[in-house]
Amino acid sequence: MKLPLTALHLDYHIPELSIPAFGRFDMAHYLEQLRRSDAEAVTLFAKDHFGNSFYPTRAGHRHRDLPCDLLGTAAAELRKAGKRVLAYYSLCWEKRAADLHPEWRQLDAENRPFGAEGPWGTVCVNSPYMEELVLPQLREIVGWYPVHGIFIDIAMMNPQGCFCPHCRERFRAETGRELTPGPEQRRFAAESMRRALRKIREAAGSLALCANASWGIGQPVEIADIVDFLVVESQPAHVSSGGYLLQMMQAKYCHADGRPFQIITVRFHGGGWGELSLKSREQLCYEFSLIAAHGGKVCCGDQGDYDGNLDAGTHRTLREAFDFVREREPFLGGRARRHIAVYCGEQGSFPFSVDELPPELPGMAGLLAGLNEQFEFCSTAALLRNLEHYAAVLVPGGTALPEAVRSALDAYVGNGGVLIREPSGVPEGHCYWEDGGETILLRTGYRPLELRDGDRVITGLRPPLVPYAPPGVPWRSSFTPPAPEGVPGAVARPRGAGLLIETAVPFSRNFWRTGDTRLLRAFRRLLEEAGITPAVRISAPGFDVNIVDDGDARERIHFVHYSAERNTMAGYPVIRPHTPFTCRVSLRSRRCPFRATLQPAGRNIPFSREGEELCFELPADTPYVILELEYQPEGEL
Repeated sequence: MKLPLTALHLDYHIPELSIPAFGRFDMAHYLEQLRRSDAEAVTLFAKDHFGNSFYPTRAGHRHRDLPCDLLGTAAAELRKAGKRVLAYYSLCWEKRAADLHPEWRQLDAENRPFGAEGPWGTVCVNSPYMEELVLPQLREIVGWYPVHGIFIDIAMMNPQGCFCPHCRERFRAETGRELTPGPEQRRFAAESMRRALRKIREAAGSLALCANASWGIGQPVEIADIVDFLVVESQPAHVSSGGYLLQMMQAKYCHADGRPFQIITVRFHGGGWGELSLKSREQLCYEFSLIAAHGGKVCCGDQGDYDGNLDAGTHRTLREAFDFVREREPFLGGRARRHIAVYCGEQGSFPFSVDELPPELPGMAGLLAGLNEQFEFCSTAALLRNLEHYAAVLVPGGTALPEAVRSALDAYVGNGGVLIREPSGVPEGHCYWEDGGETILLRTGYRPLELRDGDRVITGLRPPLVPYAPPGVPWRSSFTPPAPEGVPGAVARPRGAGLLIETAVPFSRNFWRTGDTRLLRAFRRLLEEAGITPAVRISAPGFDVNIVDDGDARERIHFVHYSAERNTMAGYPVIRPHTPFTCRVSLRSRRCPFRATLQPAGRNIPFSREGEELCFELPADTPYVILELEYQPEGEL
């Protein structure tokens, strides 16, 4: 299945309550809304978190109040209209199965049901649940309906580990040991999910397969090998994990991996899927643009009401936002230019939740985006595969380096690469960084750097504040005492033909905590010490930039402008209507194009060369514009 640019994900988690559901359901109105939003692909529900199926299943439980074969009727109509259809199946959240079969539940190490406090139970893929319910239902869906693929949701094990009798028995049979918490248990959980997905892959036959919780920053890469494309749920309401930065980070992370991927956001302002608020057109256009500009396909979630109906105004707004990115589709695609790699690795538990993201990751994204740097977030596999193509590699504080990565980075630096590494395990506290005559409070302690022969000291660090004041001056927390000598903020260490820069403080964590824009200039100093110059300079703030190469004769620079205001309902800044403006853009390039065109308007843009830079006056007429540069073979200088 070719992954389309726009998709609609219809949530239908509808319980069976004393008041019947679907009492005023109107199939004609339902189908009319799907036509109105005009997404190229639609995910329809086969089974929800409550264990209710939306088709006449024989293997499972049909929703008590379902008035018709909702999955079958909608799938046939959408297929007739040329749309791609995925059937949604909730895997590990299944209330009915957990209630009827307590022995199928995931249990923690103390034999307590995982997720028992929530509205639905969590079942284990090592239990008979897979053979008795999941696989028979999937065979029904594949055999009965004209769907193009299967969307598996909640492909997850308890992050602390499942210790149900089935897991314990299987682990004992495989290893001869008892299952206990720890790294071995996490590997067992990941392998259990891989085994379940391989069975689902076989049941799906030739249909496409994707799985939510199968990919994203921190996920084991082996899970992604089973699916046909990657899906990542990412919303600006995930404020603690990055907000808008998280959408950009996830897109960069998946793009670096090189597989087709889809980022799922929602039409709701909050982090949940059922609050029934509606984002503005401007909000949706911005989120969709951020995803598309970094190579992703756009998916937006909606939720049917208790009667199963869809809101006409919602789908009208979705159509406008889908059309906004579809207008740019001819200018999407290509390979993002590799310049700076941010190594993330595989973090923590399986599955890895965005709630576990260390603050250094969104902090590093904010620093680099604020400096208009061209960068990618890399898994272990992506970094090792593409390492030689990067001018610099950044390792945020707290990121573990597996031996294979450590060895590869040593060779990379020895061959002329640049590695910038933040410290791990920095104590809490505060210190100061002096830059350009300004003193910046860093809300952290620091890890003293050991000076060695050949080190080049990058000054600027002041130690923690002490209760000291000159005679007659009351001590205040804002008073900075004189700094002692020999406290480096960072050191540059030549290694072979390359350079290792180690910092005493985690700049990324501080930027995430404070948003102090003066840290941008301080971090720019570090990059300049490494000889890393920005690929793009923009005279106006707020741009997310991505440079994409489309063969040797064409490159495109994607500009997505952020303009937001505080909103009490959303709990995060919401996007304002765009005000057109013009700004100056300078692009470092050894080549000179014969034509520069603003897309999708198709307007030619004059430019000039100043030294090693191409200079443009960029009309930001909309929040997402694309500057297309075309070259002739003789254009290289």
